[in-house]
Amino acid sequence: MRSSRDQTDTWSVTRAAQSVGLQWSVECADPFGRWRGMTVVARGEEVLIVAPPGESAVLSVEQTRKLSRTLGQAAAANALTQAHLR
Repeated sequence: MRSSRDQTDTWSVTRAAQSVGLQWSVECADPFGRWRGMTVVARGEEVLIVAPPGESAVLSVEQTRKLSRTLGQAAAANALTQAHLR
């Protein structure tokens, strides 16, 4: 069972990430088959992945491909941002 602290910490991280970078969402499921989502954020020179709080993410082959594409987009966005800052 998830504690309210876990939920608050994840919410805080997600809100902070949203305010500082580009954001994408990737659907997934938890080990019990419940639909969840991961958030990918391009932030400065970093890529932040916010997974379901306190859980593992189970991805299908297509969801794994989408995560791969999304991470590529986030890395490209970071590279463009850094090039403009130089």
